[in-house]
Amino acid sequence: MYLETVLLRNFRNYQEAKLSFHAQNNIIYGANAEGKSNLLEAIGYLSLATSFRDGSDRQLLRWDAPFFYLQGNVIGKNKMTQIAAGFDGKKKIWKIDGQAKRKLSEVLGNFYTVFFCPDDLQLVKASPQIRRRFLNREMVQLQPSFCHILNRYHKVLQQRNRLLMQGFAVDQMVLASFEEQLAELAAEIYDHRLRFLQRMNEKVYEMHMHLSKEKEQLQMAYSSFLPQDQMKQMDQQDLKKAFLKKLKEIRPQEMKRQTTLLGPQRDDLLLFIDGKNAKQFASQGQMRTIALSLKLSELSFIEEETGEYPALLLDDVMSELDLSRREQLLHLLDGKVQTFITTTDINFQFVRGKQFFVENGSIIEK
Repeated sequence: MYLETVLLRNFRNYQEAKLSFHAQNNIIYGANAEGKSNLLEAIGYLSLATSFRDGSDRQLLRWDAPFFYLQGNVIGKNKMTQIAAGFDGKKKIWKIDGQAKRKLSEVLGNFYTVFFCPDDLQLVKASPQIRRRFLNREMVQLQPSFCHILNRYHKVLQQRNRLLMQGFAVDQMVLASFEEQLAELAAEIYDHRLRFLQRMNEKVYEMHMHLSKEKEQLQMAYSSFLPQDQMKQMDQQDLKKAFLKKLKEIRPQEMKRQTTLLGPQRDDLLLFIDGKNAKQFASQGQMRTIALSLKLSELSFIEEETGEYPALLLDDVMSELDLSRREQLLHLLDGKVQTFITTTDINFQFVRGKQFFVENGSIIEK
């Protein structure tokens, strides 16, 4: 799978740009703050229906522009798919092959991407939120319905938190009603995450063994309100019951704190090197190899699930990797994956590919 062309209008600092990409290697270079990352952001938006940066769609609008519009042609094994996305200042507009779509599940899964930036090199040491985002990003691509479950869960969570802000004066029957909904959705999320991690763990283990030259074993574990091994033995109904029981136990504490202290929004993805918690014991070099293993495992896992490799978006990562890891990355990618690389300095060469120079929101193919 690869992105053949893209059109941008009023997106970030681009007034208009229309580009044709190479099926393998695309280097986007120029000085800092000229728009290189914005181009990758637009490509990622066509894939995930959201920006990889925090913020609203309104922040994606070019200064004083009333709308933005993106369009990309994606070439798969058996067909070409045209994906169009827009925002008119109030709502999103999506079209697949000219047909309007209202549900995210109809948009996701038409174009797969894996995004890798310098912040991802801190996946091991970063906050649990970053690792949850890593997990959710891949899951929604491969299981579009999971996005709907997450959104529903967070809506109920917000409603419950508003009730908890009433403290001990809250209506207990109303609170119990929201807890029932929250527990049911939480159980679905737990079930999906645990089954996904079980399959993903194999890829991560194999990739890290390769990158560390069979010196280290990397494994992932899910950290939640119950031990992972216990949760894996439970079906959704059992998970729901256990979650509700725990909510009742900590309800006085939550009323005092006026927020929900339990749930998938607080869980973590733990990483272990040879059985030791990587967050506590991994060296700087080991953390970078772990991050590389996770991202390359994403590529391999998506290919195994869909039969096609996703596009890889590397945002200023090459300058953060030492020569050995850079060579390992390029060797594993060569000829398999369409790659977009942003950089301020071209210090590596490809046999096949295109180069694009970015300056002040203008892109020139070299």
